Amino acid sequence: LCAKEGVSLLTPQEAEAVKAALPQTPQVPVGLEKATDEELWDYVPPASLRRAVFLGPTEVGCPVHGKEVFRVGGGFYPWLYSADKPWQVKCPVGGETYPSNDFGAYLKGGMKDKALLTGDYPDDGTGWVDAKGNRFFFVGYWVFHQRWYDVLRAITGFSNAYFATGKPEYAHKAAVLFCALAEQYPQMKYGEQGTQGNIGGMILPWCWENQSVVTPMSTAYDRLFPYLKQDNDQALRDFIKTKTDLPPRQQIEQRFMQTIAKTELNTDMYWSNECDHQLAFADWALAWDNNDPADGVTTKQAVDWIVNNGGDNSLEELILNCTYRDGFPCEGAIGYSSAVAGRLVEVAERLRRCGYDLFRQYPRLKQIAGCWIDMSLADGHTPSIGDAGSVLGSGRAW
Repeated sequence: LCAKEGVSLLTPQEAEAVKAALPQTPQVPVGLEKATDEELWDYVPPASLRRAVFLGPTEVGCPVHGKEVFRVGGGFYPWLYSADKPWQVKCPVGGETYPSNDFGAYLKGGMKDKALLTGDYPDDGTGWVDAKGNRFFFVGYWVFHQRWYDVLRAITGFSNAYFATGKPEYAHKAAVLFCALAEQYPQMKYGEQGTQGNIGGMILPWCWENQSVVTPMSTAYDRLFPYLKQDNDQALRDFIKTKTDLPPRQQIEQRFMQTIAKTELNTDMYWSNECDHQLAFADWALAWDNNDPADGVTTKQAVDWIVNNGGDNSLEELILNCTYRDGFPCEGAIGYSSAVAGRLVEVAERLRRCGYDLFRQYPRLKQIAGCWIDMSLADGHTPSIGDAGSVLGSGRAW
């Protein structure tokens, strides 16, 4: 049995290079560097609070300016929002803000005082409904696009600053936020708490959860681990004790890291484009670096599941049955297929660090990695077919 001893995502030489390249101060949202522990804990929204990728029906647009919001704002996500205007969004056409009520006050009061739902466009966290029954998630859109990404950025920023400098005050703040995140994570079910119906995902939809949550938070855990292992921050222990029943390290490991592993092994909540969730879980396995079953799902269990879980999303199935003889993946179009191949090589590198040689076990992987040489034209282009390039040409896909 082997339990984690230190940083494992990077070799010692890589770690020193990364430390030298990282900023020496936390790259976090404004105000968080001086926030109290209580403010940091409250910064993490409850899992039950709606998270909306899209603000409202695309065929309706803005409650006042209709579909003009898409022409002026551009694309799928035209609404304006910022960290310094919490719980609000702004229409890019008329500049009006929504919702009309102070949702922050409503949330702070336990979301019970309906007298706080004032104005023409009040939102209690579940959206505002117009006369035709169209629902607009003003608060949910801000929560999804601003606050949750700020939470993830803050944990990354503080953990990176600690990793680069060794200053415990940065690790302390990262740990408070991480513990607050871990308190909410087991209750996360995007299909129920989001706005897109019954789809996968935890905080975010399945297609974003892996590379926006699993990978960066596994990295943050790895970089914070020496501090968590030392367990000599009495102020942190005392504060976390007032919020939950586990000490800081166990809170992060059991309620966040192990929730990822158990959910990955037993559900399809993380399943996404080929090699997306496998790469994120490989990052988890290498960061976890623990083969003691007393601590939960082990690194070996994760690696075994990634390679051959008996299902159609195992790497063995992908390599043997979902690629052509020349190594081209089954996605068909060049753009997505090149992404599959690139991620597959990255997975192989992570698994090699975990003691599993994917290239040796599956020789076809060499063809998957190398077929892109034959796809290159004039040493710098790939055919403009399907999702690759345009009438103006295409750059390298590999």
